[in-house]
Amino acid sequence: AVESIVEERILNGLYHSIYDFSRRTNSRSVSKKVYENLVYGGAFDCFGFKRSQFFYKPEGGMYNGIERLVKYTTDFQNNLNSSQASLFGGTSDAQITEPHLPECEEWGLIEKLKYEKESIGIYLTGHPLDNYKFELDNFCSHQVKHLSLVNRMKGAEILPEDQEEFKKISNRDLIIGGLVSVCSHRTTKTGKPFGSFMFEDYSETFEVVLFGEDYVKLKQYLNEGYFIQVRGIVTERFKQKDKWEFKVNSIVLLSELRDKMSKCLTIQLPLTDVSEIFMQKIDQIVKANTEQNPIRHCQLKFMIMDYDEETTLEMPSKTLKITPSNEFLEDISKLVGVRYKLN
Repeated sequence: AVESIVEERILNGLYHSIYDFSRRTNSRSVSKKVYENLVYGGAFDCFGFKRSQFFYKPEGGMYNGIERLVKYTTDFQNNLNSSQASLFGGTSDAQITEPHLPECEEWGLIEKLKYEKESIGIYLTGHPLDNYKFELDNFCSHQVKHLSLVNRMKGAEILPEDQEEFKKISNRDLIIGGLVSVCSHRTTKTGKPFGSFMFEDYSETFEVVLFGEDYVKLKQYLNEGYFIQVRGIVTERFKQKDKWEFKVNSIVLLSELRDKMSKCLTIQLPLTDVSEIFMQKIDQIVKANTEQNPIRHCQLKFMIMDYDEETTLEMPSKTLKITPSNEFLEDISKLVGVRYKLN
């Protein structure tokens, strides 16, 4: 199917619309399944439709968007063939009405990315962890790629550079944020339950296995699509020298981390930047945050630094609290000379 689509484009130019694509492709090779994978992979994004529109079936309707397009292709080609076979010749493609794809709500980023990974094997639009960049930067110490060193220690030939890197993580606590991409719940030959999941972030993918009490305690987090923070230690297996494993101690949802870990946000700025205009901007940002978040838990503190006198003045607010949302932190970061710290 891909070859025929590319060949047609080379011979007759770019596809100008989804309907142009439907008219110029062969319904025998470009099937409903092919349409679905092209939509999942974002191939039709340039035509101005939401990906969800291709799968949306309105209430009382018989077909979704893709089914309408497949039918349109078949009807158009049948009409073309019958016209060419006609004694009078000529085509009557104007009689075939272009199908309407009803409006609907677009998929969220996570759903888009899930379909991209399933259809083409990679993420195109972004990465599922993009929404948790703050949590990864502030509440995690390592990446999944560090866990891959555990597997490399099992090889017959261990590279010296891998050995050096492994020394930095062995017998140490690691805090890693990532995504559960695949999970499995099974039973050993002796009837004991255990589970495993593929843990991935921007850097790599690593299989984590849970046995015994660890599995019973943490199995609720073994769900595909969960965003989690894993705390554990790279340690030798019991009575097995030089046989290393990553032993998980705890798992927390990334979505819960900010509330649990953010008790105070300190806005740091030089004394020379303190002005009435600056304070008005701060006031606007804080006011917008309090209006958007009725429940707030994080104390706000100012740290004014006088570099000439080499002194620092801390000014905590006794009553004002904020929610350290992505929007709030982005707005604060845009202010010239300002830094912030969460603790």
